[in-house]
Order: sequence, then structure tokens, then C-alpha cells
Amino acid sequence: MKQIFTFFVALMALSINAMAQQITSMTLTINHNNKGNFSQSFPASGMDVVDISDEVSTSIIIAKVEVETSGNMNSVEFVGGMYSTGSAANPNEFRFLPLQKVEDNKWVLEADAELIEKKWLTEPKQKTFEFYIVGNRESNPVYYNNGGANYQVRFATVEAVSGGGEDWICKVFKENTATLSLSFDGQSYVYQYSGNGTRDPSDQIGELSSLSLDGFSLSLLLNDNINITANDVSVQMKVYKEGTSGEWNTVQCQDINYSNAQNTDKGIIETHAYCSASQLGIDIVGGNTRLTFETDVTYVLEIKYQVKFNDKYFFFPNDTGSSLYKFSVKKSATIENLQTTDKDNAPAYNIQGQQVKSTYPGMKVRNHRISLQK
Repeated sequence: MKQIFTFFVALMALSINAMAQQITSMTLTINHNNKGNFSQSFPASGMDVVDISDEVSTSIIIAKVEVETSGNMNSVEFVGGMYSTGSAANPNEFRFLPLQKVEDNKWVLEADAELIEKKWLTEPKQKTFEFYIVGNRESNPVYYNNGGANYQVRFATVEAVSGGGEDWICKVFKENTATLSLSFDGQSYVYQYSGNGTRDPSDQIGELSSLSLDGFSLSLLLNDNINITANDVSVQMKVYKEGTSGEWNTVQCQDINYSNAQNTDKGIIETHAYCSASQLGIDIVGGNTRLTFETDVTYVLEIKYQVKFNDKYFFFPNDTGSSLYKFSVKKSATIENLQTTDKDNAPAYNIQGQQVKSTYPGMKVRNHRISLQK
């Protein structure tokens, strides 16, 4: 009986000790954009994603990780991984960084870990850094995360720039960045996206009889001593059947206006350029277009903003992020879109929109002219 009692006492002691082994707090010290270190404590639960994507990040350094524990913790590790925002985290790619025990129940990691790769500074990137703390990982793991959901910091690196660090020419201004004005079937629509890529680049317009490009605008942030004119800014546009490609056409900017604004965070004066074109009335479907469309087929209007400076070209959103507007053409509109400069050999169509021979008896359409052949 005494042995059994001793066993239960030992078991209870182990249980109490295990229950006492907890991670009670975590503090990160971070340097963001070389503005100096600041520290933030992370609660055990109930914390939303830390979102710093509204300010373009050129550097994020984790300078220190500080953790407090209770009980006899054998080891404490900081676990973190990076992935593209919108994608799923891959735990197999997370790194385990051990903290050093500096005194009872206090652990520290002098990390000096740079989260941003230099190559990201030459192209737009949205990243999420996900992390948590684990103690006694090899024996009896104890976790400190956000109620089981891990902590996340979301940030965006420099958009559409050339070179690294300060070696850039122009980039998309994040507020009221760009607009595109389209009209279809007599209605006008304005599409807008922001510099951090918050708008889905693909829009389903649907079936239509007419489509035209009416105007566009682009807001730019320029580096020091950079001057561009309206001739340097344009929209690149192409229309093609989905699954194929097409040829780019240039639509030139008409006006450009400069303004200066105080950046209180950086303590500098920034140069902004607002570029725009309006009342373009460029027919894509219907009207004076020379394009030929089929019914029951999806077509794509692809738009990309271009800025030329000296012999360099800059594209927005970026080289792989054009805005795509998908549409199909109503059957009644196909005849209106069939034109040719060779009037004698122009194709003929019946009133159902089907191509017919020139000898076809009955009413037919050729070069927008209706004729009746007996």
C-alpha cells in the first residue's frame, strides 16, 4: 500500500510540474525600414494579423525575441516561416531558432534576422511572416501561439521599381493609384486598383454588343530629380481570344500634373505625378473597330500601364500582373464587327450572322451594306 501511495504521489508531482511548464509571454523587437528598434508584446490569444502593408517595406529585421516561462522548461525555440500572402503556409519550410536561457524562466534570442530578400526590392511582393514559440519540442511540447492559430505579420515590399534600395525611378503611388474607364452596351464603368495589388486583376464583364476604352489615370511617386512628360506615360492594350496571345497597342497619356507632398514619416518632400487621358472613345467591339469576333467565345482585354524614362521601361502593376477584362460578344454584334479594306472580296453574311457565298440568294450583308439577291 505504501508503494502504491508513493507512486501516486510521484505521479501527481510529475503532473503538477508538467502543468506548471508554460510559456507566459513573448516580446519581439523589430526594426522596420531602418527607423530604429521598437518592441511589441504578443498575447497568448485574441490577436489579429499585424498588417503593415500600407507602408512599403524595404527592410524588416527581427532584432530580438524575449520569452518568459514557468516550470522547468528544458528548451525554447522561435519558429517562423515566410510565404506569399494569399497562399497557404508550409510548416515544413519553417525554421527553428533556439533561445538562450539567460536566467530562471527568461529566454532570449539575439536574432538580427532580415526577413526581406534583396531581390524582392526589384518587384512587387506581398508577404506574410508566420511564427510561434515552442518549448520542450523534443519531449513534451508546450506552445505559445495565438490561441492555436499562430501569429502573422503581413507586409508589402517595394512595388514596380528598378534596382534596389534607393536606386529606383518611379513606383505606383498607393492612394488612388490607377483607374480605367470602360463603356459597354451604353453604360460607363470605372475600374480601380491600388499600388499594393488589393484589386483582383481579372474582371468578368460578360456578354456585350459594344465595348470601348474611354480613359485612364495613373498616380506615380517619383524619385529625386526625375522628370517625365505625358509622352512617357501610356496604357498598353491588347485584345485576344482566351488561351491565345495578342499584339500590344499604345494609348498615350494626354495630361500630366505634378505636385509635392510632405511625408511626415520620412521627413521629406515627395514628388507625385498624376497622368491621365479622357474622352478617348476607342472602340474595341462595335463602332469603328476592325476586329472580328466569334460568338460563344471568351475574349480578353489586357491592360498594362507603361512609363518610359530614358531607355528604361516600367510596367504597372508589374510584368506579370496585367489587368484582365474578360468578355464575350453577342451574336447580333458580330456582323457589326466584320470589316475589311478589300471591299471587292469582303465576306458576306446572312441575317443570322452566318458567312455565305457571294452568290447566296436572299438578303445578305457585306461591308455594312444590306443587299437582296434573287
